[in-house]
Amino acid sequence: MKMKYFLVVALCFYSLNLFADGLSAPFDFEDTAMLPKGVRTVKLRSFTSEVVEKFDRNGSVQPLGKPFEKREKMLRLFEGKSANEVAISKGYMRSLGIDPDSADLGTIEGYAAARVTATVPVLGWGIRDNWSVAIAIPIVYTNTYVDTGFNASSDAQKLFGYLNTDGGQSTTKTVEAKTQDAANAKVLSMGYDPLVGETRTEIGDVRLINKLLVQKTDVYAVAVKQSVTVPTGKQGSTNKIVVIGTGDSQWDLSASVIGDWYINAKWTMSGYTGYTVQFSDTTQKRIPSASDSSLGKLDANTERDLGDIANAGVSLRYSVSPAWTLATSLDAQIKYSDIYHGSLYQPHQYDWLSANTNQQMESMVVGVNYSTVPAFRKKEFAVPMDVKGSYSRVLSGKNVPADDIVSGELAIYF
Repeated sequence: MKMKYFLVVALCFYSLNLFADGLSAPFDFEDTAMLPKGVRTVKLRSFTSEVVEKFDRNGSVQPLGKPFEKREKMLRLFEGKSANEVAISKGYMRSLGIDPDSADLGTIEGYAAARVTATVPVLGWGIRDNWSVAIAIPIVYTNTYVDTGFNASSDAQKLFGYLNTDGGQSTTKTVEAKTQDAANAKVLSMGYDPLVGETRTEIGDVRLINKLLVQKTDVYAVAVKQSVTVPTGKQGSTNKIVVIGTGDSQWDLSASVIGDWYINAKWTMSGYTGYTVQFSDTTQKRIPSASDSSLGKLDANTERDLGDIANAGVSLRYSVSPAWTLATSLDAQIKYSDIYHGSLYQPHQYDWLSANTNQQMESMVVGVNYSTVPAFRKKEFAVPMDVKGSYSRVLSGKNVPADDIVSGELAIYF
């Protein structure tokens, strides 16, 4: 039986980024396998991930809600007060041994999480034995959750205690209300929507895939793959602090080279390297008002050039039997920094928007594939199909999600 008639892994598989303009862990394996001429496939791929942690710019894992954390000073209590009220309040604090000009009021705390589940129908067609094409149309479900609170300092607790004792319960309630929702008050003052979660189901960015088998022998095979990402998904709203977009509203062009080495009848090693160009465009962005904050005012005509992406990986597959295959891979990716320009604000404010947009990720995937194709060829099974499952884990990274991905696929050939 010639190798070209094995209907195992047909095409490059579509991978949707958890954060639409950034990196996410792959959940399948690259190889040179092709659809034979005239053979078509319908695949239904699904993956899910709950994002609660992220690698920061130094490679340390931090909670997703970490950016909400902020120390507040006692001086916050005097905002909107007259000079006379401020003087009286400061005098009262000093009588309690609290320095109103330097003491901490407490810490704003936040928790954020996101669930992303995507179902990706993929339609593929073998134009020739060495040429296959496909289209992938992701349908993405996202659910974000956010909650904030306030952890009062020992000085603040002391102040509240004395206010209650002195009959100032109403003042205490006013102060506590102001601090408990400090994060929401801040974002509302900047024109953002309240800090609440949301659930959405939308179409993501459609990907058009072209794959060519360049050379194949009994020992090795080489293929090239190109893909175009069409901006059919939606960006996250600029009025929300915690949101996951299903697209980044700009076109991408990707190209990669894939090689297989047939070690023996059981073992195959594969490697690939690729590059993705993210084309520049104009979009609506929030321009930071400070270097240490992502909050900012709107510029509807921000010039944007998302950083290009380079990736590479190596995988090893073991054929347990004609029907069962086990695989594992190691993958590395880098994304270069985004570049922003505009005329509505100062140039350095657009530079702040680029901070921490460079990304790095090292990940591993383990998977299993069950194929009925061998049984179908022997007329022992009615339908030629593959059933797959995989588990992806991010090993290290910078400015990327740190959570695992579980995926599955059903592919039918006809």
